[in-house]
Order: sequence, then structure tokens, then C-alpha cells
Amino acid sequence: ICLDSLKNKGNPVLTLIKLMYSLRSLYSEPNPDDPLVELRAIEMKTDKKKCIENAKCFTQKYAM
Repeated sequence: ICLDSLKNKGNPVLTLIKLMYSLRSLYSEPNPDDPLVELRAIEMKTDKKKCIENAKCFTQKYAM
């Protein structure tokens, strides 16, 4: 997960609640400028509708 709080080995002040809010924010508004998978970031920047459809397919196939 490309989340600054986790990349920099966290912060002792970071609580579980704050971490969960950060993750929720990341999932609802992904940052294509800091991708885990470069291809998905390019797809998100060039064709967001296709990217969302692909995400739905991956979710149905692998998470349900």
C-alpha cells in the first residue's frame, strides 16, 4: 500500500483509527502519482472509466 504513514515506518502517534481513515481515503481516492502498479496508474490517468470497470471485475473475481 502506497501510504506515507506506512512507507516512513509510521509514527508512534499514529493510532489504528487514524490508519484506518487513511486507508479508507486511499481506497476511495487512489493517487495515480504514487502507484503500486504503474500500469493501473497510467490506465487511471488516461481512461478512468475503464480503470473503474477493471477494478470491479478484479473485486468480483478475487474478493468475493
